[in-house]
Amino acid sequence: MLPIAEAVVVVFGLLALIHFYWALGGRRLKAAAIPEVHGRAAFVPSALVTFVVAVGLTLCAWLFATTAVWHSFAGAHPEHASGWDCATTETLWFAS
Repeated sequence: MLPIAEAVVVVFGLLALIHFYWALGGRRLKAAAIPEVHGRAAFVPSALVTFVVAVGLTLCAWLFATTAVWHSFAGAHPEHASGWDCATTETLWFAS
């Protein structure tokens, strides 16, 4: 996998971990992440919504990693890459 792809997967993974931490009741960095309007929090996210965001970020990291690995594999072994496989992977990527 390319270093840029690895960096993107790591960033998505770290963001997911932070959101899981917040969903389970963690408080650090939460105030810095929520915007303020006139000195008050603009919204208060529930644990369920934060958990859903964490799952979404995890899926993005997984999908990006599998796509990057697939494209590097297909580039190294073009005889194994079919149009159907590439189309399916990219449809999943854009659907997420």
